[in-house]
Order: sequence, then structure tokens, then C-alpha cells
Amino acid sequence: MVDRKKKNMKKIMILSIPLVIFFISGCAEIQPPNPVDIITSPFGSATDSHIGDNKDDVISRWGEPDEKNEIGVDEIGVKKEQWVYYGRYPMAPVDYRYISKTKYLYFEGNALVRQETKPGPQPKAQQQQQEKEPEK
Repeated sequence: MVDRKKKNMKKIMILSIPLVIFFISGCAEIQPPNPVDIITSPFGSATDSHIGDNKDDVISRWGEPDEKNEIGVDEIGVKKEQWVYYGRYPMAPVDYRYISKTKYLYFEGNALVRQETKPGPQPKAQQQQQEKEPEK
């Protein structure tokens, strides 16, 4: 009976060693954010859009885009679109979703395939409104 318990304990120890090594090495991969990431993305990237997201995912996180532009179809007939989210506050030092920079999202069918971030033009409605307002 004692030999059987010793054999079982030995098996458990042998099997648990790889698990312990696996968990310890997994923790080594966790990297804290660097100061630049904290300053430019203080809210993290969990609400960002990712390649492969569908249109509903993007709308649920960001809302409807400011512009939707059809840019054609690919060789098998899948519709291509560009969605534009204009930066609301270009002078803001943080880049969260589209607060400070204009985001261009490109879809093929229902899937997000590319995204670009760049300082961009203001929405046409804001430009027209500013042109109409008299200078103070």
C-alpha cells in the first residue's frame, strides 16, 4: 500500500513539474507598458479596432463613421469600403480611438483588412460651418 502511494506521488510530481515550468515561463512574457504608450494611449488598446473585426464590432465600439466611401470591388466581386472617423480634437496629446487623429478603416466585404491613422482634414460639415461663422 505504501509503495503504491509513493508511486502515485512520484507520478504527480513528474506531471506537475512541466505545468509549473509552463506557468512560470508564461508570466515572463508579460511586459508593462512603456511611458510613451501610457501617454499616447492612456485608456489602453482594448477598444481599438483590429484586423479581422466585422463592421458591427467597429460600430459597437466607435459608432457610425463620419464617412463611408465605396472604393470598388475586388477580383471576385467583394465590395471594398473606406470608413472615415475624423479626429475631433487635433491638438489633444492622446490618441484614443479618433480623439486627436483621423482614422481610415478599410473593409473587404464585412471584414476589416487595413487601418490608417493620420492627421486628416476636418469633416466637411465642420469646415463649412467655420467658413460661415464671422471672425471675432
